[in-house]
Amino acid sequence: MRKRVVFVYDSTVKAWHADIESILEKLEVLNAKGVACEVLDAHGVGKDRMEVLRKDALGASVQHHQRVGKQFGRGEWSNFGKEEPALLVYGEGKEIPLVIYPHEKTMRHERKDFSVEDGISILLAECSTS
Repeated sequence: MRKRVVFVYDSTVKAWHADIESILEKLEVLNAKGVACEVLDAHGVGKDRMEVLRKDALGASVQHHQRVGKQFGRGEWSNFGKEEPALLVYGEGKEIPLVIYPHEKTMRHERKDFSVEDGISILLAECSTS
């Protein structure tokens, strides 16, 4: 299945848990392997587009049981794409992302955190095996 990703960050804010430069380099590699990568600077993206992205991310978190509250903040997700950059991974023709990074997931009664970098690494590994 062909995937596309949207990476949202804010160039005017220091990210808490992400090396933006490294992520952008890895996204170039991912794009070269055939995954459509869109990079959005939240500072220059309109409020309406950010709201659509937030709703997409919320839909993914609920549908796929991915906990994102501690990453993006409770309620309005005030950190989404700002202090906490986000990677949304869409399947071909899908409106709701298949997965959002960062997130927390419970696996075999253990909670595991998945970063944006983890998401890119997983996608790169998928490209290598297909």
